[in-house]
Amino acid sequence: MRRALALLSFLLLSSALLGASFSFKAEALVDEAYALIVEKSLLELLVQRRPSSVELTATLSDDLTLHIEGNGESLSTPLPQQEGEVEAFLIALLGWDGARFFDPLEGGRLSYPTKGGFMLTDFEGAKEGERFWAFDADGRRVGSLLLTHSADQSQVAVQRSGRALLPHMAVGRTSTFDFGVYANLSLSLGWGAEIFVHHWRTLHPFFLSAAILYHSVDGIGLRLGVGATLPMSQLFGTRSHLARNLSVEGWAGTSLGYAQDLVVSADGRIGLSYHFDRWKITALVGNRIGVSKGMIVDQGLFFTVGTAYTMSR
Repeated sequence: MRRALALLSFLLLSSALLGASFSFKAEALVDEAYALIVEKSLLELLVQRRPSSVELTATLSDDLTLHIEGNGESLSTPLPQQEGEVEAFLIALLGWDGARFFDPLEGGRLSYPTKGGFMLTDFEGAKEGERFWAFDADGRRVGSLLLTHSADQSQVAVQRSGRALLPHMAVGRTSTFDFGVYANLSLSLGWGAEIFVHHWRTLHPFFLSAAILYHSVDGIGLRLGVGATLPMSQLFGTRSHLARNLSVEGWAGTSLGYAQDLVVSADGRIGLSYHFDRWKITALVGNRIGVSKGMIVDQGLFFTVGTAYTMSR
């Protein structure tokens, strides 16, 4: 089963990098599963960080010595005997030093890795709360980050979506606006829908929220609020797919609606968001209270599901 899963992930990765000029050869005495781990690691650590026009060759000898050539550079190193140690060894070896096999990028890029993301380098004027795309060497989006600290020359960003990122990948700003729709259902069977926009201010971890909504009690209305988000990578690091793509999200708002009379409502929500490329899916649980003419007309728990899209910059 383990080998089957490794083969599947390798095929998915190699198909995504089909245009890259990369060749790998393992000599006859090397175990097939061992060679597969090495090739998959090289695809992840080197191929996605250099342009497809740059040729890269790797050879794994019978004595488990790995030899890599490309961009006028070469590297030879003995690998661990145990399969379970190979991937971590190559990450430590090539995560940073693998940059010798491709030319330095111009402009902003990922620098030293941190627990939940990376430091940024050569990125002027970045402010806390800004969001960034990370790109491979051919300009494909491979993840996104949120800047959590910016002071003088020190800029730290946590990963909020995408595959495992690597030092020296290019970064570029994304939009500060998300647009989306939510559907709500309360325990009292009240229901509603919202079309919303979130604006990410330069004050991590907060954002502003505004929505046009319809509620079965409040009628048509307008909601304003403020929210906050916490990427799971900030707590659990970036090794896990879920930690890289899940965030805890919460916000509170006040709405003004009109059914047969004016209804003023307040609500708070908390839940999880799962990010994939420009999209995210959110599931929240909240509590609300609605008042009209000094009387409570609606209150209690409700559930929210929805999706949002990050605009291009």
